[in-house]
Amino acid sequence: MKKTWIRVAAFVLLICLLPALLLIVGASLPSLYGESYYAELAPLTDRLDRAEGKKLVLIGGSNIAFGAAGAAAGRERL
Repeated sequence: MKKTWIRVAAFVLLICLLPALLLIVGASLPSLYGESYYAELAPLTDRLDRAEGKKLVLIGGSNIAFGAAGAAAGRERL
């Protein structure tokens, strides 16, 4: 009977140890976006908040900036 309780306790301990181990490993990994394009979002937002005067904010992917610049350049030529 004692061996059964020891086995049950060991099994429960192993089951509880797995999520704890995964949490420890996950917390120790580096940030996914720490050194990517998205890491610059907070400094750029702060810079936009501190800017004075009128602002033009383009929201979208990288193509929107090229499209807006192309449209502005096209108007200047007319």
